[in-house]
Amino acid sequence: TPLRCNHCESAPCERICPVSALHYLENGIVNIDRDRCIGCAGCIMACPYGAIYMDPESNTADKCTYCAHRIEGGLMPACVVACPVEANIFGDLSVFRSENRRKTPDRNTSMSAAVRHSSILLRLNARRDTASLTISHT
Repeated sequence: TPLRCNHCESAPCERICPVSALHYLENGIVNIDRDRCIGCAGCIMACPYGAIYMDPESNTADKCTYCAHRIEGGLMPACVVACPVEANIFGDLSVFRSENRRKTPDRNTSMSAAVRHSSILLRLNARRDTASLTISHT
C-alpha cells in the first residue's frame, strides 16, 4: 500500500527531478507527469516519507495525488469516500476542529465550496491547519 504524500511546500522530490516530471498543481498538490518521467528514481530516494514508488507497468515514479482529478472536479479523494470506518479526512482542519469531530463533515462525494476553493488546501508544511490525515479509531 503506498503511503500518502505530504505534498511538502518545498518538496525534495520536486527539486531533485532532472526532467521536472514532479511539479506543483495550483492547489498545492505535488503531481507526477508520467510522460516526462524517465524512471531515474531520484525522487524515490529524495522523499523523506517513502511515499513515492516505481510503477512496475510503466517504469515511472508514482504516488498518491489525493486524487487530483477528483478534487479538480469538486469531489473528495476516493480514499475518503470509500473508507468504511471514516478514518480518512480531507480539507481544512479548522472545520473539523471547530465541529470537534473525527470524521468528514460531508461523506458525500462533493466538497463544500469553501474547501474546494481553498488555494492552499494541501500544503501541510505551509499551513499547519490544512492537511489530509488518516485517523486511527480506537
